[in-house]
Amino acid sequence: ETQVRGEEFSSMSLDLDEKGGKLVTVSLTTPEAALIDLASGEVKVIALPGTKGVSGAAYDPQEGLIFAASQGTDNLLIVKAETGEVLHDVPVGAGALNVAFDPVSRLAYVANRGAGTITVVDTQGQIVANLDAGSLPNQLRADGKGNVWAVNKSRGENDEAGDRIWRITPKS
Repeated sequence: ETQVRGEEFSSMSLDLDEKGGKLVTVSLTTPEAALIDLASGEVKVIALPGTKGVSGAAYDPQEGLIFAASQGTDNLLIVKAETGEVLHDVPVGAGALNVAFDPVSRLAYVANRGAGTITVVDTQGQIVANLDAGSLPNQLRADGKGNVWAVNKSRGENDEAGDRIWRITPKS
């Protein structure tokens, strides 16, 4: 249940920690995330102040961090799941739609749909790269082997920068 009076939690995105049995989701309609213990069914709702239209969720089980991308406020929040403390509020670009966390590089990747970029952020909230992502960056997925896969949408049939798939691998 939401902590926002008169509203409903509307799940938009999720990330799964299979080993730890945790699922993280964010609400598009309320500024909140939820951490769900899959063994016990316990749900912890966490406030995400300074966000609107949260649409992307990622989880780092090593440090217990939730990454929440907010398309309405163009930012990425990095939150300590255990306490709900906002550790970092990072402006990443217009229309921050989705986020993926790569456990190998320890980096979060944010698809900024309006800006046409993918912003790379470390766990300390520092932007380490801002990549051109063509038209309408959309979905991201870390494969757990040091790669992040990204797709974008086209703006129409004559858009040569759209409908692409990338593999992003940080240099060592």
